[in-house]
Amino acid sequence: YQKALRKIRNFLHGGSLTSSFAKKPKHLQTPLSFRTLGVVLGSAFDALSFCKKQIAVELNAHQQNPLVLEEEDRMMGCGNFDMQAVAAMLDFMRIAVAPCLTSQTERSIKLLQKSETGLTDGLEPLDDAGGHGLSEIAWPLQGLCVEAKSLVIPVSCEIGSSSQAEGIEDRMSMAGLSARRLHDMVALGFRCLSISTVISNQAIDLRNKMEAQFQQGTDLEESHRRMRELVPEMKKLSRVPGPDAMEALYKGLQDGLLSKCASKRPATNRLSPCKL
Repeated sequence: YQKALRKIRNFLHGGSLTSSFAKKPKHLQTPLSFRTLGVVLGSAFDALSFCKKQIAVELNAHQQNPLVLEEEDRMMGCGNFDMQAVAAMLDFMRIAVAPCLTSQTERSIKLLQKSETGLTDGLEPLDDAGGHGLSEIAWPLQGLCVEAKSLVIPVSCEIGSSSQAEGIEDRMSMAGLSARRLHDMVALGFRCLSISTVISNQAIDLRNKMEAQFQQGTDLEESHRRMRELVPEMKKLSRVPGPDAMEALYKGLQDGLLSKCASKRPATNRLSPCKL
């Protein structure tokens, strides 16, 4: 939780969301996808830390079968090769990622709604009233999110046939399938993130135009600049980003674009209420 809060504070540092500008929130009760951001990310970081530790133990363990006891001049059958711990941890990681994708998608959908942001419907350009803005990319975002979360179902509890090898090889950890599902889920998650960042950056551009006092945090401003090099701002009569631009953004995010924009400054212990 503290790690998540440090990341959030660092991206907001120096911006108007943590200044006196934020004293008049739009809602008394902010939507939970915004308000619980630190909690949801913190839980995912916690799960990742635990999974990495458990998997590291397994990958560094002795897995020989049969086990050779040279000093005793004998061999004995064992189950050290079983990857149950790895399969279960990979299942656990997918479960931990799912709420992050849900919250991210909900935040993006709300950014497209004028009633929630005070900006424009669909984040359409100010001089292009009556258009759809970025509304049409909400559907693929939701579809990708659902597809990613369909991979959450644990597989470490499944087994193959109990008759394999005359009944000896009567269980299977399914670690390979668990790993592949996590790999696919993460890839889909980056697709979702690509769409979400397009929406977020358009909201930032509109906020800059509509509110003179608005100012981004230093790290947020740098990440916004870097992403705008890949996907330009939506302006009058322009269309939603094409596949080439979205693919470039997807690869940039996979390569750690956001992390590279984050500074290493020490985090403060307090965070002011934010106008969302």
